[in-house]
Amino acid sequence: MRKPFLCLLFTILLCLGSAHECWLEPQHFQLKPGQQVDIHIREGTDFEGRDWPGDHENVEKLKIYLPGVEDDLEDLVSDSTGDSLNLQFMDEGTIMMAMLSKNRTNFLPAEKFNQFLQDEELGNVIEWRKENGESDSAATEIYQHNMKTLLQVGGKKTENYRKKTPLPLDIIPLNHPYELKKGQVFQLKVLFNNQPLPHHLVKIRHKTNGKVEQSKLLTNDQGELKIPVVLAGNWLASCITMVRYDSTDGAKFWRSYRSSLTWGY
Repeated sequence: MRKPFLCLLFTILLCLGSAHECWLEPQHFQLKPGQQVDIHIREGTDFEGRDWPGDHENVEKLKIYLPGVEDDLEDLVSDSTGDSLNLQFMDEGTIMMAMLSKNRTNFLPAEKFNQFLQDEELGNVIEWRKENGESDSAATEIYQHNMKTLLQVGGKKTENYRKKTPLPLDIIPLNHPYELKKGQVFQLKVLFNNQPLPHHLVKIRHKTNGKVEQSKLLTNDQGELKIPVVLAGNWLASCITMVRYDSTDGAKFWRSYRSSLTWGY
């Protein structure tokens, strides 16, 4: 079946390590119709990362949202490793891509896990471990990466940028990032299992001229936040949430969801 609006030739990189963040980073966010673009999958911290090789076995879901059309792309990911995802969009409009990695597992000594929790400001997990006598215990973490990116092809702005995705932890734009004027704010809503995530830390990175500026914001009671945006450079919003899971066979671990959204000018 022909894929509307889209020609694609690609291999894919995946997040195979245990770095704090994973994100989709297009070569260009603003495209002309017919222009090819490489979309890299990066892993690292503070919007500085490296590519990780992988294949379709590491992909739970890979979806693309085009004007009026959405498609599953998992079956198009090959068994071979590669260095980018190369796409070519023929029609104007806003493009959203969403990728969910398969579960991976970390086993962390108590000191490293506690430091991770402090770095990510996961105070609820820190308090739970204190109250349950686990602060000095090692931890098993099962995690998934939830990644989205927004691109703009030509001048036609479309509404698919705000659609919900299958990502368990989803950062959803409430206004169009490519319709913003100078001095306006970009509004986001964070959903966890389709429910707003209130009073939760979201890290913002802005990369321009080789430098990265960082800030931290908290969602409000409705799980929403507003980002003052400079209409230049590349942007990354990211967050993480973690829940306790005790299986019926006695295994005890933490399940974390790491989410990112990228856009740029």
